[in-house]
This record gives sequence, C-alpha cells and structure tokens, in this order.
Amino acid sequence: IYSRTGEKQNAVSSAMKSLSLGLESESKVRISEAYRMIGDTYERFDEPDSALKYQKKYAEFDKEIMVANQSEKLIEEQAKLGNEVKNLRIQNLEKEKIIAQNRLWLIVVFVLIVILIVSLIVYRRISKIQLNKKKLELELENSQKILQVKKKELRTYIVDLSQKNARINELQNELSSQSNSNELQVAQLLNQKILTDEDWEKFKTKFNNIYPEFLPKIKLFQTSITESEIRFLVLLRLKLSAKEMANTLGISPQSVRVTKMRLKKKLQEENYVSVEDFLAEL
Repeated sequence: IYSRTGEKQNAVSSAMKSLSLGLESESKVRISEAYRMIGDTYERFDEPDSALKYQKKYAEFDKEIMVANQSEKLIEEQAKLGNEVKNLRIQNLEKEKIIAQNRLWLIVVFVLIVILIVSLIVYRRISKIQLNKKKLELELENSQKILQVKKKELRTYIVDLSQKNARINELQNELSSQSNSNELQVAQLLNQKILTDEDWEKFKTKFNNIYPEFLPKIKLFQTSITESEIRFLVLLRLKLSAKEMANTLGISPQSVRVTKMRLKKKLQEENYVSVEDFLAEL
C-alpha cells in the first residue's frame, strides 16, 4: 500500500518489520517473502543496488526452501518406500510362515501315515505270529497226545511180551516136572526163540514212531554194534530193568549183563565212560 502511494520510508519500514517477524519465528518462507518484498520496494523506488541485494537473499532462501522441500519429499518418498519394503517383508514372512505351517502339517501327516502303516504291519505280524503259535501249540499238544498213546502202546507191547515169557517159563517148569516122555517137548520149548524177528520188527516200528532218530544214529556209529546190543540199547532207552529186559527177550539176567559189559568195552574204545553216556548222546 505504501509503495503505491509513494511512501518510501513507510514501505521499507513495513517490509523490514515483516523480515523481523520472520526471523523471530524462524520461518524461512516468511523470511524469503520479506526479502522479496524489500527488494521489490527498493526496485519500485529506483534503488537497484539495495533491490539486487535483497533479491539475491530472496533467491538464496527460496533455493533453500526448494531444497528443503525436495529433501522432505525425498524423505517422504524414502519413508513410503521403506514402508512398502517393510510391508513386502511382512508379506514374505507371512507367506513363509504359511509355507512352514503347511510343510509342518505335511510332515505330521506323513509321520502319522508311516506310523499307521508300521502299526498295521506290526499288528498283522503279531497276529500271524500268534496264529502260528496257536497252531504250533495245538500241533504240539496233538503230538504229545499221540506220543503218549504210542508210548502206552509200546509199554503194553512190552508187558505182553513179558507176560508171554513169564507164561513160557511157567510152562517150562511144568514140563520139567513131567515124565521123561515129555523131555522132547521140553527141549523144543527151550530152543524156541522168545522174541521172534517178526516181534522185533513190530517192536522197532512202534519204537521208531516215538523215537525216530534213535536207531539211525546208532547205525551211523563207527563201531560195529550187533543186533542183540541194539535190542539192549532200545530196552535201556525205555528204562527197563535187567530183569524186565530178560523177560522181554526171553533170556537170563546174566545174559543181559554180559551183553551190557560187551557193549561197554566197545564204547570205551571210543572214549565213552559207560553205556549210559553213549545213550545220552542218542
């Protein structure tokens, strides 16, 4: 207003007052505007030196303001970019978290499937083992029953032989007390074979059903063992006494002892202490 009315002093004073206020407030915009106003005032009143001085100061402050504004914009852009980078990182972290969770679930599901498969295999294996065990137990039970029956049959067979031999001994005694007319019959009776080959084969068949490995092992023995010694070993395996063996074979107990001593002598040559030691390995 003062510039239009030509009041130079008031116009400059007003502009200087604006500059003071700008400096007090430390507002670069107000300071810059005050320098522009002062320069324009001096230029209007035809003072080019003063006008140029304040216009330069205006230009400097205006440049600082522009630089400051650009810096602020740059900082703002950097902040925005930083926020975007942070957001991208957060998004990536969230994606990685989801992927890790999915991977963990896949591992858990895989482990559960493996455990299930292993459990099924183990269950089937255990079931099969238990079934086989029951079958074996049943077979063993049946085998034991059959073995007991065969042992009973063998024992009955031995008892029958013993009874037959005892009866023959009674008949022999009776015949011995008879007259000389019966001496021929007595001689025939004495020469009769008590345990016939047929009896022995039947006996071996029953014995093999119970002890299938016994006789084959004897045949593998290097030292030659006679048939009578084999009969002795068979009856000894059945735990018969010497008297029971004598009755079964139709010979005297002394003959049984002689057979045992002869067999023991053979076995001692093969480093066996007794017949019982040899029997323990059969």
